[in-house]
Amino acid sequence: MSRPKGSLITLIKDSINYTEITYQDGVECILVKLKTDSSYINVANLCITSGHNLNTNIISPIFTPRTIILGDLNAKNTLWGSPHTDQRHSVEH
Repeated sequence: MSRPKGSLITLIKDSINYTEITYQDGVECILVKLKTDSSYINVANLCITSGHNLNTNIISPIFTPRTIILGDLNAKNTLWGSPHTDQRHSVEH
């Protein structure tokens, strides 16, 4: 399955040492490993469109220690002003 492209951008300052990590098909994701003074931090930028079925088995490997998850997961929850809550807001790993 090829993934759609064009919905994401991750900007990294030239002076930051990083490596882009290829993530499997089925998820539009830019995953980078940023070098810090003593270790590293992963940053995952995800886009999961509202019409796409969220498969937690595919995205669960992203949810690791030292990883910052950001992006547009199209999750709905009354806590942040949506009129209803869906299942996407509660992915826990």
